[in-house]
Amino acid sequence: MPWRGVLRACVKAVDKQTGDVVAIKELKKFKCWSWKKCLILREVKALRGLDHPNIVKLKQLIVENNKLYLVMECMDMALSHQLVKMRVKKLNGDQVRVVAIQLFQALAHMHGRGYFHRDLKPSNILVSTDVVKVADLGMSREVSDDGKLSDYVTTLWYRAPEVLLMAETYGPEVDMWAMGAIMAELFTSTPLFRGSNSVDQLRKICSVIGTPTKDTWEDGHGLSHAGNIMKLLFPKAYDCVDKLAELVPNADEDAISLIRGLCSWDGRKRPTTFGGAPTSFLCFSLHLFPNRL
Repeated sequence: MPWRGVLRACVKAVDKQTGDVVAIKELKKFKCWSWKKCLILREVKALRGLDHPNIVKLKQLIVENNKLYLVMECMDMALSHQLVKMRVKKLNGDQVRVVAIQLFQALAHMHGRGYFHRDLKPSNILVSTDVVKVADLGMSREVSDDGKLSDYVTTLWYRAPEVLLMAETYGPEVDMWAMGAIMAELFTSTPLFRGSNSVDQLRKICSVIGTPTKDTWEDGHGLSHAGNIMKLLFPKAYDCVDKLAELVPNADEDAISLIRGLCSWDGRKRPTTFGGAPTSFLCFSLHLFPNRL
């Protein structure tokens, strides 16, 4: 079993025709009564439309007994498993850069084609040697999708603050917040914002990057006023806090600057994937790629 997500698991198999090792994922909550219905399923549609070296490849669809199975390329492990292995010997800056560049390339491809992931986290990122791929697009959405968006997206620790505050609309900027949290975790092998529920998660964020003001995030203050809980969510005790460099001590100034930008309260101030490398931390040359992560 090469990896396990929050709700679904993939099993390892061998394609008898090609000899390729593949991963097969059953969509357990979906009954396939017609081929057309299978093809418009969110995850299938996204995987078929997003062919990129850093996005897991969909090889085949199989329908059996009204059950849909996705046959995908097989990777060695999830990034979450890799991080557990790296708790003793942390990744260095060059290794983090290798992972981050590939993730940004995957997101640039997704965002450029009108999709955003919405559930980016280490267990949905797959690694093999020096290759990194984004997987599990079951929560992905097209930017043009109509209607309100669900607030239950991404594992709590990687959830953007606007989603925690139940904003009705949001976009690719929620992926960029998750990238900031993931980058910090790549350096430390420990989640940056480790809350136990939505309110505690917001307090954890405040304790790391400081409490937002109306100037830094006016929209957020408007959202928090909805339940008259602004003081609970945005405690004054963290007004001037910025512990990012302290909590990620093995990251250099360029890396901290990028993480800080990605984890901006205001989604409009986060770097986007459309302008290339957001900071000098992502400037690289081929000699920086190690043989193994």
